[in-house]
Amino acid sequence: MRLLAVFAVGVFSVLAIGSDASAKSREKIDMLGMRQAREPARIASADNARGLYVRGQTAGRADFGAMLDRMSARGIDTVVLDAKDYDGLLTYPSKVPVALDGGAVMKNPPIKDLGAKIREIHAHGLRVAMRVSSFNDELMSKAKPLLSVRSKGGHAYPMGWLDPSNQGAQDYVIDLVHESLAAGADEIELDYVRFPVLGIKNADFHLQERNLTKTQVIRDFVRRVHAVTRAHGVPLSLDVFGVIAFGKRGDIEGLGQDPAMLAAECEVLSPMVYPSHYDPGFAGFDSPGDHPELVGMATKEIIAQIEATKVPHPAKVRPWLQAMAWKSPTYSPGYLSREIKSSNDAGGSGWLMWNPGQNYGYTWEAVPARAH
Repeated sequence: MRLLAVFAVGVFSVLAIGSDASAKSREKIDMLGMRQAREPARIASADNARGLYVRGQTAGRADFGAMLDRMSARGIDTVVLDAKDYDGLLTYPSKVPVALDGGAVMKNPPIKDLGAKIREIHAHGLRVAMRVSSFNDELMSKAKPLLSVRSKGGHAYPMGWLDPSNQGAQDYVIDLVHESLAAGADEIELDYVRFPVLGIKNADFHLQERNLTKTQVIRDFVRRVHAVTRAHGVPLSLDVFGVIAFGKRGDIEGLGQDPAMLAAECEVLSPMVYPSHYDPGFAGFDSPGDHPELVGMATKEIIAQIEATKVPHPAKVRPWLQAMAWKSPTYSPGYLSREIKSSNDAGGSGWLMWNPGQNYGYTWEAVPARAH
């Protein structure tokens, strides 16, 4: 107990200092114009959005404009642009103190000017959802060990994660959200907004002594972020594990992602319902990756969970679709078309396509250019 008490005093003292610095950073950014009100229509812009995941390196290439032209021609209206991926490196020259001090700002980032890059995308008639990897952060968990997951002995636990219940870790993410909004983002999309579930045998999040649950921690953090995005008239979306769509409490409680709780705290939930990510035998399918209809099955289930809450104006469901061949021998343009139809038939509000290799050749075939 003494060890825990000493740990708590030390960490909370550091967090108080870190939070004060973050508050000063946010105040400074606000003075630069971050509190500009956005029209209410910006919130509704996330409804039925159709988008592609875009890495910072892709956005920094000379041929990026051609990709934007292809998207615009097909009515794919949203670029989900990396601000920070799980490696912890930022794609642009951030001014956030924790990022600078922790080494998250590259000497030669792929995006030289975030505001200019967002304006370039806007010039093609597209919107920008800035993707921020929240708590899976390999770099910052080492650079700032007091923000990381703790071991049962009270030390930093080397697993590449920040502690979602840590005030300083939350503040860091919120500072990055402020920065993206200042640059002109049309939406904030939080990824890895959950607790880790692998390799946590000797981890201790110290929730019980604080009378907290993982779902409460994630909900309350999302509520903090939502207060920021709502003040700017910008929608907030959350990437959530596809497995929670089927409502098993063990999965929901372990991840801290409860659709019923989160539906009131954001505008969009984007379940990652990639068929290839389900185990063999799931839903009776020997090879789930060959069944694009799993997208619709999961979308229907998560919508049912949300509707059961009777929350007024709950989050829409905009699923991530598998736009890659991994564990899917039948992957093709037709596969993508079936995913889209499956989602639409189940009540999905738009869709996003995920291809970490950034090869969207099949996407251009599955979603043909519109006739003028």
